[in-house]
Amino acid sequence: MQNLPIIQIEGDLKLREIDPNSELDYFYSIIVANKNFFQSVEFSGADVNSKEQALELLLKGESAKKEGTGARFGLWQGRELLGQFNVFELKKEHRKAQVGYWLSQKYSGKGYASKALSSLVKYAFKDLVLHRLEATTAITNQSSIRLLERIGFRREGLLREAFWTCGKFVDDYLYALLATDKVGI
Repeated sequence: MQNLPIIQIEGDLKLREIDPNSELDYFYSIIVANKNFFQSVEFSGADVNSKEQALELLLKGESAKKEGTGARFGLWQGRELLGQFNVFELKKEHRKAQVGYWLSQKYSGKGYASKALSSLVKYAFKDLVLHRLEATTAITNQSSIRLLERIGFRREGLLREAFWTCGKFVDDYLYALLATDKVGI
């Protein structure tokens, strides 16, 4: 995965890379503006407290891209960054990976996440030739749960105290989608 494609969703809505050199300040400003929202849904983005940590996230995505273990996309409408959608922990030998995402609060509930995640899933199954995608979400994050289920992901289990964020351990649900599942993406 040397160069990630630009995934056109509709109109000027697309998934494309976030440039760590020229778009770091913008990326970080969106994280800062959404900190309270991220805390309310127990999302680990709430733990990003500096521009250096934001850069580390973007560079981690660059590293995963070079190693062929991930793809980190920004969700853009024109020149505005709405959120981030990722494929990570890609294991070629098992044809599986995880997906993760976040969306700015002001775009939440408007259909952007459904369109972006559907497009990311198509990319993962068609272009990356994956068979299984997994996603985890905090058990309190009803918006994320509804999104995953709307796309066709099935809940497979509960991961107790799966990660530390917002000063506490958080339980996650594990979801998965197979390339052979009959879903309307």
